Amino acid sequence: MCITIDSCLWIDLIDKKNSSRIKNLLNFCKDNKISIHSSSRVYNFDSVKMDLVQQKVLYEIINKYSVIIDSSPFRFGSVSSKLGSRFSNGDYLSSISHKEEEGQFEEVFGSDPIKLPKENTGARLSNWISDYDSLKQHYLNKRDVFVTNDKKIYFSEEKRILAKKKLKLIILDVKDTFIFLKKYT
Repeated sequence: MCITIDSCLWIDLIDKKNSSRIKNLLNFCKDNKISIHSSSRVYNFDSVKMDLVQQKVLYEIINKYSVIIDSSPFRFGSVSSKLGSRFSNGDYLSSISHKEEEGQFEEVFGSDPIKLPKENTGARLSNWISDYDSLKQHYLNKRDVFVTNDKKIYFSEEKRILAKKKLKLIILDVKDTFIFLKKYT
C-alpha cells in the first residue's frame, strides 16, 4: 500500500492545524508499513515561505516517518524557477515518460497549468503547478491514495469522482484515508 501526502498537509502539520489527525495517519502508516510519499514540491514552493525553524521541523517529520520524496519535473522559465530560462515559459525536464497515462491524466485534469492563460491561474500559478505535478506523479507511479484536505481546482468533488471513475485514482482527505487504510490493511 502506498499513499502520497499533499504539500498542504505538511504545512498544516507544521502550523499545528489538524495536526493530531495527520500525526495519527502518519503513525498508522509507519506501524503498518504503508509507504508514504511526498512531492519534492514541498521544498520548492511551500518551504521557501517557511522560516528556518519550520524548515527544520519539516525535515525532522519527513525523516521520522521515512517519507519518500518524489522528484517533480524541473521547470525552466516559470514562477517555480528562480534560474530563468532561455526557452519559452512552458519548458521543463522530467524523468517520467508515460505517454498513454499522461494523456488519460490530461483528459481528467486538463493541460499543464503553465499552458493556461494567466487569468485562469492568477498570482497562484506556483500552487497550480505544485498540485498538478504532485497528483500526476502519484498517478504515474500507480499509488493507492492521494491525501489532501484541499477541495479546490484539481481536488474538487467533481474532479475526485471523475479521477476515480476514469483513472482509478483515489483522492481522499485525512479522515477518509484513515478509514480506507484501516479497511484494506
